[in-house]
Amino acid sequence: MYKALYKDKAWKQLIVCGLLAVLLLMSSSCHTAMTYVSPYSAKEVQEIRRTPESDVKLDPMSALSARMVYKLTARKARKSKILGGLLDSLKHGDELVLGVSWFGTYMEKVVLPGYGSSNVPLYICYPNAKNLDDYSRVIYFVHGGSFVNGTINMYALVLIDLAQSLNAIIVAPMYTLAPEVRWPGQPYEVLNSYRWVLNKMGKSAELPRWVDKNRAIELTASEKTWRDVPLYSMGDSAGGNLASVLGFMCADFGIKQVDGSILFYPVELLLNRSTKSRDLFNGEQGGHFILEQEEVERVSRLYFADPEMGKHRYASPLLTTIPTDYPATIFVAAEADPLRDDSVLMHKKLHEHKIDSELIIVKNTIHGFLNMPWIGNNEAAVGYVRNFVERLEKKKKQPSLP
Repeated sequence: MYKALYKDKAWKQLIVCGLLAVLLLMSSSCHTAMTYVSPYSAKEVQEIRRTPESDVKLDPMSALSARMVYKLTARKARKSKILGGLLDSLKHGDELVLGVSWFGTYMEKVVLPGYGSSNVPLYICYPNAKNLDDYSRVIYFVHGGSFVNGTINMYALVLIDLAQSLNAIIVAPMYTLAPEVRWPGQPYEVLNSYRWVLNKMGKSAELPRWVDKNRAIELTASEKTWRDVPLYSMGDSAGGNLASVLGFMCADFGIKQVDGSILFYPVELLLNRSTKSRDLFNGEQGGHFILEQEEVERVSRLYFADPEMGKHRYASPLLTTIPTDYPATIFVAAEADPLRDDSVLMHKKLHEHKIDSELIIVKNTIHGFLNMPWIGNNEAAVGYVRNFVERLEKKKKQPSLP
């Protein structure tokens, strides 16, 4: 009898509709549930400081929702003629076409010398293809990919979305990946490219002492100087680490700091150290959430010639003293992520050093969500980033008290 019922087309449709309804409910929670920690609330800061680890409590159903929604909506996105085609062509296709309008934005490229014999392309995305002077800020975006992966094809849609959402020129260096070049090559390439941005904006950018003057960056590679608007660094995952390290390098070499730093689920500790989130999402369970501790350790072996290098201030910001001129920072972490507590602990550390810091924990989501718009949390997360930069810009315009 049951077999006969199951074969009936109406029963099949009812089962499918029920499953879709469950997924819809799970998906709707992903769009709204977020945790916000304000830099102004003494009570919230006290909560963060209460224990050396994160006091964020993970809802098991929330984690299950993140895992299921990711798996099923990713499959659906791949089948979509529009989104799936874009994802496949951008991640696996040929070099991105430049000098044309991309969804209303405009992209160009500048090539700079790298750390060794390699070159570093900088991709520049203007928010308005019809008017390249229409922008409110410049964002220096350092891509993720565990230091061993990441191309402009993988991040083109991210750059386009950020440029339009934040009305910003996005500058993205494609630093040399490990193990072709190992640490500290990547931090130095990111710093060198940042100097180009400073010069492009008419700010001072003298050669640091470690630069080979015979291979110095060509700072006149572009034609038009950008306006002196607010400048921010941004990075995701491994790129978040490099963007975070940039603040230490600027302090060490006397280079102008950014006006603010925006870090999406950064890795702030490149050592085999335990935190609550790294333990919780490790092993078999962690494998369902894109990233697990075993992957972090494998990448460290490719990134460093010697594991002891992971203790350096240009590798693990959590282990070092914070410079007094370190920029105001916002951390946007994923709830179901081994690296969640890297953000929580670094946020706590910045507060201890009296640095302006905000922490956003995006609930019901996983590591790498910036590259997965079908999960649905990007718009809200970028909204918090917009509030952060607008707050800093408003604060900068206010006259200082005598």
